[in-house]
Amino acid sequence: LGAESLVQPAKIFPHNLRHLFARMYYRKTRDLPGLADVLGHSSLNVTRIYTSEPEYAILMRMDQVIFALALPEKTGSLERDQAGKKAVIKMKTNKKQHN
Repeated sequence: LGAESLVQPAKIFPHNLRHLFARMYYRKTRDLPGLADVLGHSSLNVTRIYTSEPEYAILMRMDQVIFALALPEKTGSLERDQAGKKAVIKMKTNKKQHN
């Protein structure tokens, strides 16, 4: 094919491809029971392992909800660093220009 992968060779094995498929399927469909059927799982708890997200991604979504509830009239966002340790509020200002 001529294209090189940025994936480390030690990470390329069938079970990792299964996890990648599961994450992509779930990201597109949000159908956990359907994914469990495709993967042959009898328990949704097992399937949830395949679709779990890093803790920082969950913390970022929680921050957004809290931000929206606390400051509904404000325009902006709350972001975290990749480690999920530090949260930063970014506000947008809508200044009207006067002539």
